[in-house]
Amino acid sequence: MTDFHFLIFYSLIHILTYYLPTTKMNFEICNISKLVITVFSCFINILLMIVVIRKSPKSLGSYKYLMVFMSISELCYALIDFLLKPEVILNGSFWTVGTNSTRTILPLWLAYPLVLLWGASYGIAMACFGIHFIFRYFMVTGNRQWVSGSLMLMIWFSVPFICGFVYAFTIHVFLRFDNVLEVFERANIESLKHFSIDELVYYGFNLYRTPLGSEVQEVNWNNMNGLILMSSIVTLSLITMIYFAVKAHKAIRELASSCENVSSLAQSLQRQLFYSLVIQTVIPMILIHVPTTLIVVSSLLGVGKQLYGDVIIVTIGLFPAIDPLPSLIIIKPYREAIKSKVHSSQCLITHSFFPDFLLFKKPSSTIRPDDTKFSNVISRAVFT
Repeated sequence: MTDFHFLIFYSLIHILTYYLPTTKMNFEICNISKLVITVFSCFINILLMIVVIRKSPKSLGSYKYLMVFMSISELCYALIDFLLKPEVILNGSFWTVGTNSTRTILPLWLAYPLVLLWGASYGIAMACFGIHFIFRYFMVTGNRQWVSGSLMLMIWFSVPFICGFVYAFTIHVFLRFDNVLEVFERANIESLKHFSIDELVYYGFNLYRTPLGSEVQEVNWNNMNGLILMSSIVTLSLITMIYFAVKAHKAIRELASSCENVSSLAQSLQRQLFYSLVIQTVIPMILIHVPTTLIVVSSLLGVGKQLYGDVIIVTIGLFPAIDPLPSLIIIKPYREAIKSKVHSSQCLITHSFFPDFLLFKKPSSTIRPDDTKFSNVISRAVFT
């Protein structure tokens, strides 16, 4: 993304969040746009699951189950995001993520666990991508014993669940406010959003806290420890992805140099899978990691603005709708399957509603190919 496009994107967000009045009509427009994005996310992820299950080459092996698992996780995330409609409240050195009774259709007692799961979704996504790169590396290098069998698949699938649990547990334990911060949060949220904090289920971060009976601020180490632990999980996933991405790329290049052992089709498929995975990893980095880092850094510096929170709500909502597209576009078997289906549907619709003479097509010949061949044989027999 160039600086020009970056400026346009943030300018549009600024206009939408600051210059449009927060009326009931605008809230309904946001709900409609959220519904449209959710429906598209569900459609595109279900489409990817169908083509992965039905059109994957046999050489893909167990990797297709990982792709289906990733699509299911993004599908669930899109539905949770739509049901909760969370918001990020940001001001100075504090930020809060949550939802209230006017935004979600769920009871608040059920909304809180989903808020934790929504917050842990980035850790789950990063764990999934890390596993994908490890899986690709073992597939390319021929170490099939690590990526085949039901036991190994269960082990690989358990890693995102473990990371998600640790992430959600960290949020619940370290990013909840004590009584001192509760008073500070109540004053800030009620002045910014004009509703009671009792109507909100949330978690959040504040760099400083002022103990009762004291006027001296101190570092809020409980929140800081939670932030450090979550950052460590994400950093470990990033290091894993980069390490195995480099090794997988080298293995694919070595595979290409040994053309006598591997067909060009298999080499092409491995490259397509790798490049698709790289782009799929870059998408959450841009849509989730960069805005999240902006919020964390700005709160640590005490310069947080509500605009940053509005931006991340928009970008996070787009993630499950955009992330499946590289697989559908880059991987040839999936792309060709969709093109074939679209072409056959177009032909069916065209021939159903428009006769041939309206499409300016020449009438088909009444002589069949077999008849033509037979007549040519007779002609040669007669004139020789």
